[in-house]
Amino acid sequence: MGKAGEKAEKTRPGVVIDTSVLIPALLSSKGHAFEVINLLFEEKIMNYYFNATRGEYYNVIAYPKIRKKIPQSIAKEGLMWSFYTLKESQ
Repeated sequence: MGKAGEKAEKTRPGVVIDTSVLIPALLSSKGHAFEVINLLFEEKIMNYYFNATRGEYYNVIAYPKIRKKIPQSIAKEGLMWSFYTLKESQ
């Protein structure tokens, strides 16, 4: 990553997004949870996670009840999987 990328990364606020935010955002394009995820995709914030959190994302999204409710347009576009291009906390 170049200096410009490093500077942009340092100026973005860091957050920790857990499944209580991810799931509502995947289920509806309304509400605060969706706004938070939208900020992440717009690269205005950076999500930090631990491996356990990442595993929780996968596990919860894999629940049949949840997968059935996620709009096909989101699943098809890969939005829910692109969420995993995150930065791991040290």
